[in-house]
Amino acid sequence: MDVVRKAREAIKGGHHIDDEPELPGFSDNAAFNKDAYPDSEQDTRSKTQKVKDKVKSIKDATVHPRAKAQRKFTQHIKINEQPWLDNQGSANEELFEAHDALDGAKEVVLPNLPDEERATKEHALRTRVQAVEEQRMELQIAWHMDRYVRRVRAVRRPLVYPRQERYRYYDAGGKYEGLQWVKWVGHLALYGFQNCSLQYIEPTNAVAYDRDILIRRIERLVLASEAFQLWWMRVRNVYTWSDPWLTTKWFILYLVLLKLNYMMSFYWLYLLYSVVTNFDGRHSRGWMKDSHGRATKSRKRANMMSELIIRHGSDAWVEPFLDEFGPWIQLQLSDLCDYLEICANYYDWRNPTSVACTCFAYVCLFLISAIPSLDWSIRVFWLSCGLYFFLSRPISTNYPRFRHVVDPMRWMYWDSPTMSEGGFRYLREQTTASLNRPLDPQLELDAREHGNPDDEDDEMEVFFDCLSTPHTAGGDLLPKDSGKVVKAFSARWSGSLGRLELTRTTAQFVPTSRLQRKREIVWQRPLSDILEVRKAVQSPGKLPKITTKYKEALSIIWTPLQNSRLASTEEQPNEVLLHDKDSGEEFFYGMTEDKRNEAFNALVGLASSEASVLWMELPPEPEWQMRVH
Repeated sequence: MDVVRKAREAIKGGHHIDDEPELPGFSDNAAFNKDAYPDSEQDTRSKTQKVKDKVKSIKDATVHPRAKAQRKFTQHIKINEQPWLDNQGSANEELFEAHDALDGAKEVVLPNLPDEERATKEHALRTRVQAVEEQRMELQIAWHMDRYVRRVRAVRRPLVYPRQERYRYYDAGGKYEGLQWVKWVGHLALYGFQNCSLQYIEPTNAVAYDRDILIRRIERLVLASEAFQLWWMRVRNVYTWSDPWLTTKWFILYLVLLKLNYMMSFYWLYLLYSVVTNFDGRHSRGWMKDSHGRATKSRKRANMMSELIIRHGSDAWVEPFLDEFGPWIQLQLSDLCDYLEICANYYDWRNPTSVACTCFAYVCLFLISAIPSLDWSIRVFWLSCGLYFFLSRPISTNYPRFRHVVDPMRWMYWDSPTMSEGGFRYLREQTTASLNRPLDPQLELDAREHGNPDDEDDEMEVFFDCLSTPHTAGGDLLPKDSGKVVKAFSARWSGSLGRLELTRTTAQFVPTSRLQRKREIVWQRPLSDILEVRKAVQSPGKLPKITTKYKEALSIIWTPLQNSRLASTEEQPNEVLLHDKDSGEEFFYGMTEDKRNEAFNALVGLASSEASVLWMELPPEPEWQMRVH
């Protein structure tokens, strides 16, 4: 891994200066440090030009208000297929060149070299390929976490055994009448499958609707469906006879399968063949290369989705349609985005164990379709449809929070992650690797000598108090010296300038005022007590005239101490008990967006790596995101 990391440093072609002690792996990873890869898209306009452009924009909005509304709507959508890449064309070419160099060397150069030289040459080429792919993965994870993940919740487990005494009901006179056996059986099933199902049970049946979230879901749908759009273009080429020979071959195959009644057998065998042959990503790269080639010659394919979005951006019918069907569409689009991301990650072997289990399921379904009689196979098929219609759909409709647990498609691809779940897993793995890597003493000494310049820049600014849970005298849950600080962020907490410091197992706040000579930890909590981590933006209308220019904020919500074991998922409400002395919220503000996102990712990574916290993504609460104090 060190060789790959050095190769990635060569690809980045730059460096950055740390203003705080960091372990290797934190400072050169885009998920934890935005400066790891310089942003090539910077606004180089002068102040005069910016003013002129603003005046022109206001003039255009006055003359053409409807066109302005359409442009504002489409600005929220990233129509680029890979928006996490600053220059998608050059980045893809770099990937293609690395793989082409490796493939070409295998065929021409390497066979003619001595064994030792061939091994060295092949190792260098493979390291280059791995470095390019890891860099793309870092940027994709960082972009997805920054743009889409606004709120996460720690899954509290384990559940205790549901005793029948809790499910008995009595009449007004206290006489026993019966047992709520349906509820008891449901909680018993949750108790038995809690290790693999709790992270998919949402805290409430009510889904908060927000138009900005709906727009982001549409954007995720555009990104997640890229591979399926390319696949559908290939299918379209078959039935439109764009390639007569290709269409003829598929038509002959169709006639043979129709004669032998092996349609479903071929379907499962095709899925198995497709995913197995894409073990090294050759199909995905091939489709990406074809798309890149078409984009360089014609922009019809690249603008297809953007033209559709612009066409439906008019407020003439979007407003009433979204008001009526927006909540349902938002939920369906969210589930569809999750499913497409699961399928894409499954096809790319993001979780080999899950892919192997799914392939085994394909083999079983192939045998069920091929060996027994056709009548028996059809009977099994209709039995599955009946179970889905009469069992799964009623539960998912009446109790939406359990919809993922009873979804048969989730069963087929169980534990194949969405992009958010893959991001949580990636942050945990990177954090574990960084914590296990030795720290250079010289880098730590230099960082301590130079201090944190961000603290001095904001020292004289006036801030306001914000909501944070006051700590009692017994609020320190761990000893002060609980571990080395592995990550620190400048922020304001309850009107005080300081640093949010993260150790292996705790989060703590340390003031950094010039008048305070002695280091003092105001509060400290173990990461295992985290219930939620949220991103927020302060309302600028409620701020004093003299305040920080940074409006980004981060909230850490703690779980009550007595709630470490839950009797059922119903005992963990969606509403956070901010007035509970053992729970509550720590609110940090006055942070830049990049630093806020880095702190969010660091909390997720450290809590999952060191405190074994399992995360689930939740939609943000619209009324909560813009904090007013």
